[in-house]
Amino acid sequence: MKKSMPEIIYAMLSVNLQRARFLSLSNLLSKTDISDLQKEYLGVKESESALKSKLPHIFIEYLDVIHQVMYQIEKATNRYAIYINQALVMTITSFETFMKDLFIFYINENKKIKAKVMNSNKRTSFRKINEYLSNKIALGDLISENYNFQNLKSINEAYKEFLGIDISQVFSNIKKFLNAKKIKDPYSFLDKYIKLRHRIIHEAFLDDSLSLKKLDELQSLIRFIGLELAIGKTFKKIHQEQLIK
Repeated sequence: MKKSMPEIIYAMLSVNLQRARFLSLSNLLSKTDISDLQKEYLGVKESESALKSKLPHIFIEYLDVIHQVMYQIEKATNRYAIYINQALVMTITSFETFMKDLFIFYINENKKIKAKVMNSNKRTSFRKINEYLSNKIALGDLISENYNFQNLKSINEAYKEFLGIDISQVFSNIKKFLNAKKIKDPYSFLDKYIKLRHRIIHEAFLDDSLSLKKLDELQSLIRFIGLELAIGKTFKKIHQEQLIK
């Protein structure tokens, strides 16, 4: 079955999140003594021979076990915090790219958007307007220039003004999934790590307390948001209102 563009954009998000997590895990494994991993691995009833195989083989067949091993190793040392911090940067950047790409797609496919643009008080440069009039960029690209997709308030403003999508409603729609992950305040949770990403990038900050477990929780939240916007109730709402061609 042919996938829709929102599904393709979500698939790209998923791949980028996997790359971010692989960064944190692969560097931890490459710097950790195999004999230490063997002891932990045997502690969860897996064979010694599995640890002697190549890393991709371990990741594919024993990923859940490796997660547990990493959590325990991480508890004892913060030597590799830099890799987890960089994985966080990749994770937030993946979220930013997804939210922007999906917004641009929905704008470009929106039948009624031009009227909203004309009534908007947002400013844009003459250069960007000229690029749009010359068909060098699409309407979605022009509008997206007015928003910061690394900022939840700005994201909500963009989606709400032009698509009628409130981010708080998105969180409400995925509430049961968030409860399973024990994320009580998803907005604050996500906003905290977006701000942490800025500190890592712009202040060379290193958060020693950042853990693989927290990174997993963050990625799970982002995946739920992505699914909701790409194929969930929010996506269906846009079609029901006949905004998409």
